[in-house]
Amino acid sequence: MIGKIKIAPKNVKEFNGRKSISFQIEEVEGWFNFEAEEEKLKNAISLMTKGSEVEFEPNNFNTTNDLTIKSTPKTDKPTEKRWQDEMNTFEDLIDAGHKKGIKSLTSNIVHLDLTNKILIFKVTLTLKGGAVFEAHGDASINNVGQQITPHYIRMAETRAVARVLRFATNNGKTCEIETEHETGINEEGLL
Repeated sequence: MIGKIKIAPKNVKEFNGRKSISFQIEEVEGWFNFEAEEEKLKNAISLMTKGSEVEFEPNNFNTTNDLTIKSTPKTDKPTEKRWQDEMNTFEDLIDAGHKKGIKSLTSNIVHLDLTNKILIFKVTLTLKGGAVFEAHGDASINNVGQQITPHYIRMAETRAVARVLRFATNNGKTCEIETEHETGINEEGLL
């Protein structure tokens, strides 16, 4: 598969002892993961910008172990940063929350519409020092990616957790999973 980067990777993630970076390409819905040694991943992050052309063969889980950066966009001006490029990852928020000292986290459904498949969760987070934070998160089959559609209930809760973690850690940057189709971008490049 050959494509141009729509959302470039920002950091190396580790899951079950495997390190990877995530990215999206134009005209293909969903995220792709590139698994490799950390040094190779950091090098890829430094080279992969919006518009870079990449070649890879994803498996059934949209993961690849072989990625080639065929070209990077040429520009005389500095790359313009967009708010989508500055979003938090859920993993970073969880880590920041644990560093702050989470005492408890509870979630409750506050709205459930099974006919239209719309759900809203309320999450309450209490820190060990006693501070309490609340946030809401919603999801429907119309505001999640195609692969997440069957799991919109879990996505609503995850979005609420992301928001409450942002509040508790004094982080104003939106989390990737809070936005439409997990990207924050629709066809016009806006929410």
